[in-house]
Amino acid sequence: MPYLLEKGVHGIAMFISERSHYSLKEKLANVSGVGNEYMIEVKTDGKGRMIPRDLEAKIQEALNNKLLPIAVLATAGTTEQGAIDPLREIGEIVEKNNMYYHVDAAHGGAFLISDNFKEKFDGIELADSVTIDGHKMFFSPYPCGGIVFKDPQLAFKHIKQVAPYLGIDKEGNEEHYNSGSQTIEGSRGADGILQLYAGLRSLGQEGFTILFDHLANMTRYLHDRIISSNDFEIEVEPELNILLYRYEPKNLELNQWLDRKEIFNEVNKRIPKEAYKLGKFYVGTTEIDGVNYIRAVIVHPYIETGTVDEYLNYVREIGKRVTKEIINQKLEEEKWLMIG
Repeated sequence: MPYLLEKGVHGIAMFISERSHYSLKEKLANVSGVGNEYMIEVKTDGKGRMIPRDLEAKIQEALNNKLLPIAVLATAGTTEQGAIDPLREIGEIVEKNNMYYHVDAAHGGAFLISDNFKEKFDGIELADSVTIDGHKMFFSPYPCGGIVFKDPQLAFKHIKQVAPYLGIDKEGNEEHYNSGSQTIEGSRGADGILQLYAGLRSLGQEGFTILFDHLANMTRYLHDRIISSNDFEIEVEPELNILLYRYEPKNLELNQWLDRKEIFNEVNKRIPKEAYKLGKFYVGTTEIDGVNYIRAVIVHPYIETGTVDEYLNYVREIGKRVTKEIINQKLEEEKWLMIG
């Protein structure tokens, strides 16, 4: 802080997408000491991707407020809908402003192993560091995850601490390899890393490419089935293996007293809860700007079209029942309101 004040700066600022993972919005802001106030959210487009133009505007606004912009944290595969930020455009803005560039590819990063998906990640090579979770699309046990650094030594020098019992001298030289010098935790187990290594060795690039192609094809199949149905609506086309959609039959006419938007927002909020009780399929959920969505993440390598069809019919049947229950409840409330 004395350094910043000497430069006429009142604080630092980091920039994230409004669709960034909560670990950036909340955890990183607090653990790093930056604070939520200076973790500045950048607007996203209709596909959930960071808008470069708004990023530039937010950086300029921070400078006008005497804040020092230090980093941009982009996302390659958002948790909610699998969106990939325009990584190259963001990287060029970061470079122009002499900032640090990190890409959260915890979910999407594994797809880089396939040549068929690399184009979607154009510009990720500009990043100073990239998060990739083995416990997601590399199918390794939790908590296998890590960060790939363009310059590992630059990162490690800020983590490494000196202590005689660690075998590290005052100049930071190590007597022998010590994983504690490369992690925040210090001592750290190898949970998941051996399984990740085994998976990469046994399947290799060819095996994972087949796997990711299949999952993407099944996600596309689900998308197409939804598009051809009168019972569902879809927001955007899938980038990877995550798809958002809503149950809302186009041909269902509602009583004039009922608010269609309110009814189906409640329906789509309840469908996952009802599905969980029945236990046949796990039906995911999320909420964006006050609108409730059903969230499908196709991960199992043996899933086929028949299972996708069965899943969609399952959601449809629950949706019909829940819609009927909610409409009847609303009409009953309206009747008593009119009597009153």
